[in-house]
Amino acid sequence: MRPYVVRQGDYLAKLAYTHGFDAKAVWEHTKNAPLRHLRHSPDLLYPGDVVYLPSQAARGLPIVRGGEHSFRAQRATTSLTLSFSDEAGPLANESFVVQGDGVEQEGCSDAVGSITIDVPVTAQHVQVLFPQRKLVFPVRIGFMDPLDETTGLRKRLHHLGYLVDLDLEDPPELAQAQLTAAVAAFQRQHHIDPSGRATAETLKALRAAHGS
Repeated sequence: MRPYVVRQGDYLAKLAYTHGFDAKAVWEHTKNAPLRHLRHSPDLLYPGDVVYLPSQAARGLPIVRGGEHSFRAQRATTSLTLSFSDEAGPLANESFVVQGDGVEQEGCSDAVGSITIDVPVTAQHVQVLFPQRKLVFPVRIGFMDPLDETTGLRKRLHHLGYLVDLDLEDPPELAQAQLTAAVAAFQRQHHIDPSGRATAETLKALRAAHGS
């Protein structure tokens, strides 16, 4: 097993496809026990995390020089469930179109504004369009950080509308003040002591509200 340093946008299913290994076997390998304890989910890794991958590349298919060969490959995909809302509430029973990075899908959101789409594991960016509302949501796949990291906390609060500014280049004092205010606003709405601190109770409620 060799160490691999996780980059932004990486998750284990994507690495398994690009490097040719079994994701479940690698995640359960004893070398990755510390990472499993730290992150709990192979779908939520953080830049700088170290995951151990097989050092030997997957075997290729045999061919004969001068011969003719036919191969059929199945594109690896992952399923995403996304929920959308505006100031009036969920975008329920709305027609949508998904485009980008090899994805072209149409459908209708459910009664709570959720959609489920299948995308290639190599996809990084798609757009979800609601034509009748003239709304476009850019989606970055694999870029969500773990909740116990500050960036993961900020991203979830931003998605839920509690943190308007996601500019990570803001002065540290301003960024922290905005984050504290956003956490307190979330806590008030979910009947938690509005301390502005990311307590265990707050993180549990935020994970449930965000869905990840």
